[in-house]
Amino acid sequence: MEFLVKTDDQTVNEYIYELQDDCFRLHMFSKELVLEVFTEKQRESLFEFLMDFSEEPQYQILRLLGFYHEVNPQRQEAVLLKIYALIDEAKEYSKNILIQSPDERRIRASAEWMYLDGDSVSDIVDEMISTGLLEQYTDDTNKVSLKDGHIQRIGEYVKAFPNFDKLDEIDKQGEDFRHNFLDLEKVKHLDSKTDEMDTQVRSILVKHSDDSGAN
Repeated sequence: MEFLVKTDDQTVNEYIYELQDDCFRLHMFSKELVLEVFTEKQRESLFEFLMDFSEEPQYQILRLLGFYHEVNPQRQEAVLLKIYALIDEAKEYSKNILIQSPDERRIRASAEWMYLDGDSVSDIVDEMISTGLLEQYTDDTNKVSLKDGHIQRIGEYVKAFPNFDKLDEIDKQGEDFRHNFLDLEKVKHLDSKTDEMDTQVRSILVKHSDDSGAN
């Protein structure tokens, strides 16, 4: 996940392949602690949703790469310039993700999926507190609530996503956040150094499956 600039001896297609690989690997690493307990359909749904709406640089770059081969050479140059402008941001973001604790990565990825599944920010925080994914108080003695801070944090994670009315509209229209230019097999088969199965995320997943009547 180096997000290097294009070298003089690289073709554009070689560089695009390298960037796609970096983006897919960043996706897998940053979301792996929920992806490993998801079904294949849930993994694809989350990925497609993030591809449509996330402001994280890896998804912004992938969206732009998807247009590259669909436009004329003049517009291709414009697309590449937009991608180049995101490289430093992606590189810095990748470094930050790599030094995050597993809990930090787990919280964001879980919140994104829970929002997609219909939970409000407040509901997400309540559920994460109840499963132990988030702390309720600063300490056991003072009992100062941390909920407002958690709500602000989770709100930042999902602020770019459409509201629930829009999500309902998308669902009724049968749209499924599909990006045909992406090879999902590439995502499935990337090596992922996963931690042991996470019981907190599993608890959230089971609850949502029960609430939705899923089998």
